[in-house]
Amino acid sequence: MKSISHFYSYRTYSGCLEGVPPLESTYNSIRNQAKKLWGMAIPIYIMEPIIQVIPKKHHFGPYEMLPAWTHMVWADGSAKDSENHGSHLVIVWFSEEPIVSVSDIVDKVDWAAHAEDFQY
Repeated sequence: MKSISHFYSYRTYSGCLEGVPPLESTYNSIRNQAKKLWGMAIPIYIMEPIIQVIPKKHHFGPYEMLPAWTHMVWADGSAKDSENHGSHLVIVWFSEEPIVSVSDIVDKVDWAAHAEDFQY
């Protein structure tokens, strides 16, 4: 069984004054945000988003845009190894709407493949 410890949601490109940063730069910012919020040792899994390709305009493009909203949840679960006390994972996903079903997203993640065990 998994439980949700923390949830954070924000506009994907908030703070971006002009243009669209490259996807890898945006992913790095997301990882850094999760680490600032919840610590360096928590594993982070970014779910594959639907990327919108914007055609070339003037001398820029084409470029790729992520959905409008970024969501992060810190979830805890049972230990994968009996020598540990539990497992945890920060899950990141994207949507076009600010309203999401967090438990549905957590249930879709392959916990065994992405979560890491911890000890108190």
